[in-house]
Amino acid sequence: MEKRNFRDLTFRVYRSEARDPVQLFIFHGICEHSFRYLPFIKHLNRIGFDCTMIDHPGHGQQVNAAAFNDDFYKFYDSVEEDLEKATHKILDISTLDKPKSFQKAFSRKNKKLHLNDIITFQKDFYDFVFREKVFSRNQATMLLGQSMGGLIAADLSSKINDLAGTILLSPAFRALPKPLKQNSSADKIRHKVETSIISKSDESFEQRSLFSTALLKPLLSVNPLSDCSWAGRYISDMEEVNDLFLKDPYIGHKLSLKFLQSIQKKMKEQRNLKEEFPCPVYIEFGLEDKIVCPEGSKEFIANRLTGKNHFFKPLKDFMPHEIHNSKRRNYLVNDIQEWLQKLT
Repeated sequence: MEKRNFRDLTFRVYRSEARDPVQLFIFHGICEHSFRYLPFIKHLNRIGFDCTMIDHPGHGQQVNAAAFNDDFYKFYDSVEEDLEKATHKILDISTLDKPKSFQKAFSRKNKKLHLNDIITFQKDFYDFVFREKVFSRNQATMLLGQSMGGLIAADLSSKINDLAGTILLSPAFRALPKPLKQNSSADKIRHKVETSIISKSDESFEQRSLFSTALLKPLLSVNPLSDCSWAGRYISDMEEVNDLFLKDPYIGHKLSLKFLQSIQKKMKEQRNLKEEFPCPVYIEFGLEDKIVCPEGSKEFIANRLTGKNHFFKPLKDFMPHEIHNSKRRNYLVNDIQEWLQKLT
């Protein structure tokens, strides 16, 4: 592992021992941070990928760089040695920042965030890695994105030349409404309004829709926060992984509706394009995913993956959102390896 710096932020490079490794940029999902990918990266190194990634603007170390120190890195580097023990230990090692302080800063930053800000930042990071010769222009390069990171990877694939492929895991191409578990009348009203903006925004972002009415315009101008902590129970089919996600103090809990609006617009744009994707795609998603709607991936496949060398796998009766953090991970890694061998 090598530590490098980009714009006063630390990023890490994880090298494979393979003779001619494929260079892989990884984009994490919404609310989370890059350290959560360390166990998965070890498997990717094993099958021939050199990996690097950096936290998105408004996420992780970009909210509080000091919290993402060597102790926190070592924790996630060894987290799978005893997942149950890790869920108890994580709060003990996060002493540099009180969880409430991080959550307030996270909410404040994403109120000013737009998905295009993240895409621009990650494109600049990509260019920097080659400009500084961290990766070589002579080797095959791919992108991998999880959830919102899949949406980012899909968008960046059209902005980057000569990619060997793009890997999309549970990509966010269509939203689902969050489950209604509140009891008060006020909570039910808020849930209906959020659902109108977030999950039905294919219609609500059109000028003739609810979004242009007197109800939603003032709401969005206030830019309220939506609690997304409910998603933690649908991350994995391993309860220890879900518990760790929920207890990690550096995973954000609340998102602004304006930020979610910018994501929704990009979702619609990506899945509705009627042109062949610019490079081979590996896409895998669960048909019972409770966080993103699998229909979005189906539309993306139908509209954009008509050529050769694509691999897509809808998983029947599969609910976990993070396939790379589920009991299926070894099958996922093997499938990616087989796809990679066919391409190269």
